[in-house]
Amino acid sequence: MERERPLSRAGPIDRPASRWGGDERPYSKSGTSNEKGEIDSRPISRRGIKYVAMQESPVPTSEQPIIRNMRPPSSSAFSGGTATRLTSAMMQNYPMTGSRTSLSLIGTQVNVRDRLVSQQGLSSMRTSTARGPHTRQVQDKRYFESLLQLKCRDLTNEITRLKRQIELDAREHATYLVYDKRVKEMAAELTELQGKLSDYNLVVDKLNTGTERGEILAEARDLAVANQAEAQAVEALFAERSRRQSQAAQLEKEIQQGRQVAENLVKQMKPNIREHYNTLQKESTELQQQMDQLQRELDSLNATKSSLEDQICISPVKQEAVRLYEKLAELEQRKATLIEEAKNRETPAQERETLLTRVKEDNAEIASMERAMSELREQIRLADTTLEQADQDLNESHSERHAKYLELRKREETMETFLNSWESSRASEVSRLAALETSIVAALATISRRLATLPTQADYQAVADDDHVTPPKSADSQSSARTIDSLTHQHAQLTLYLNKMEVMDTKVRTELENLRNSLAKMKEEMKIFSDLDKLRAAHEEKRAALTKSLNELKTVQPDVSSTLVNSKNKHEKLEKDLLENETNIQLSNLERKLIQLEQNNFGVKEYIAVCATESDYETVRKETLALVAELNKNICATLAQKTI
Repeated sequence: MERERPLSRAGPIDRPASRWGGDERPYSKSGTSNEKGEIDSRPISRRGIKYVAMQESPVPTSEQPIIRNMRPPSSSAFSGGTATRLTSAMMQNYPMTGSRTSLSLIGTQVNVRDRLVSQQGLSSMRTSTARGPHTRQVQDKRYFESLLQLKCRDLTNEITRLKRQIELDAREHATYLVYDKRVKEMAAELTELQGKLSDYNLVVDKLNTGTERGEILAEARDLAVANQAEAQAVEALFAERSRRQSQAAQLEKEIQQGRQVAENLVKQMKPNIREHYNTLQKESTELQQQMDQLQRELDSLNATKSSLEDQICISPVKQEAVRLYEKLAELEQRKATLIEEAKNRETPAQERETLLTRVKEDNAEIASMERAMSELREQIRLADTTLEQADQDLNESHSERHAKYLELRKREETMETFLNSWESSRASEVSRLAALETSIVAALATISRRLATLPTQADYQAVADDDHVTPPKSADSQSSARTIDSLTHQHAQLTLYLNKMEVMDTKVRTELENLRNSLAKMKEEMKIFSDLDKLRAAHEEKRAALTKSLNELKTVQPDVSSTLVNSKNKHEKLEKDLLENETNIQLSNLERKLIQLEQNNFGVKEYIAVCATESDYETVRKETLALVAELNKNICATLAQKTI
């Protein structure tokens, strides 16, 4: 499809008339003339304007004017040089082409519908001026400028299109995240709706099969109970797992701290010690690798052994062969042992000499051990003597035991002073209590006498009624009222004082009982501490027992330490096995699955609750039965009236 040529800077102006005139321009190859001499269906070159008839109508009509001489001006319109005159002279003698001759001879008019159809659709026929080396007679500066403008316009359009495409891609990329989030939400919603749909289908199936509402509710309750039990079990497992994980994390933290301490110690080492440490560490790494290799080989051998055992368990013949092989190996080992004993067996004289030598060595060892035992006994005796002397020195010096003795002696003096002054203290306390009791009795007697003179409740009611009816007018009534108030106030004070005295009496009795108990306890302690020989013997016995316990504990300490180390290693191994155990991994997966099932169960519970609410027809049934009964009554009454 021919591209449209842009207009030049001069604009679409008419070409100046040459010597041929405006209406007598020679025809091109594709041009035809009608009877009036007008140019019809002239093709448009790249310089001209597109033919209007190609866009609107295939045949020009009276409403579509024929465009003539609308080519862009060339350089001849502005300058009339020698080249222009030569070109004009050449154009005067330009012969007519064969196409023009044939069209003139045939005398037919070319219709746009009769033109060839290209791959791009309906288009005009190419003329000799459309392509080829002679597209324009003079390719001047204006021609190249117009061509450059055309290319620039194409580039601008392409750049604009690319910018629009970039903006569109940017907007699509910006909305991608929103769409992705929306897709995930819709997927979750779809999953939830599918679950609800399956629940609805299950309910519909049960309703179609005639299942009662009570059965559905009972099944739901059973499922809820089972789910609750499973949830509790999973919670217990989860708590246990969390505890184990926390322990593992704590152990890892301690291991990390130990590694840091080891690194710090390595950094603080001397160069030679550090080199030796690095060498040992490399050896340890190599040994660890060898151990891992051997462990892998052992695992493969164990796997092979397990497979062979499985194969042997299937076949009785193989089991019998294995038993015979084991028996053969045992006999061969026994044979090798007997051969070794036979080789090492000596003659009777050699055996006698060996036994004599061994007896002499044993006797020498026994004698040396007896001498060592005698020396140890002497050392023990000297140590006991030194210990006794030290005990005597401690008793005589201001040691802890002497200070305790002084403290006990001081307490004894205090107790003796208390016992000596006990009678006088007791007499003064008894007299004080008697005085308090006398004052209490007198106060109670006074209170009782005054209470006897108090008016009764009926008198108070009568006085109150009189106060409501008529206010008191005499001074006696006012004095009696003040007397009643003062007596009431005194009664309250005396009651409070009586309560305080009772509390004080209880407290005094309690203190007296405590003092008696303390006195008895002090007497017993005095009896115990007065016998110092017995205390010393008990102390020695206790000391011997503690020394014996210390020795026993020292004896047991290595075993306990080794047991502790083995337990720690076993614990670490169990932790590692737990982390690598398939059961633990499956348990984790089951926990996640249980969480999902709990969510589904919660949804099912909500759905069941909604369905139970919707399917609760008891109220509707009662209302319906009531309406039916009422209607029956009305109908019966109506029928009875009609019958009458």
